[in-house]
Amino acid sequence: MKYKITRLDRRHNGWNRFKYLIMPFDSSISIEPLNQARNWLWATYGPSCELTYSKLGDLWAWDTEYSRKRIYLKSDEELALFTLKFAS
Repeated sequence: MKYKITRLDRRHNGWNRFKYLIMPFDSSISIEPLNQARNWLWATYGPSCELTYSKLGDLWAWDTEYSRKRIYLKSDEELALFTLKFAS
């Protein structure tokens, strides 16, 4: 699975809490790749929640509202481990 990684700025939801947004290149895919990534992040960094309910200290969150398939990561450290795990 290939992911698109975007550095967040004021144009993006969650820019004040997270540094990176990760989305699959093909938005028509099933939710399964998001679930796999979410399960790995949960096991690696602990529990999180939907972006709407995330707090400032959370290391990651996800967004499935309006059929989105997005993951938000707090810093370069989380991004580095994510890309090591999911780069193909």
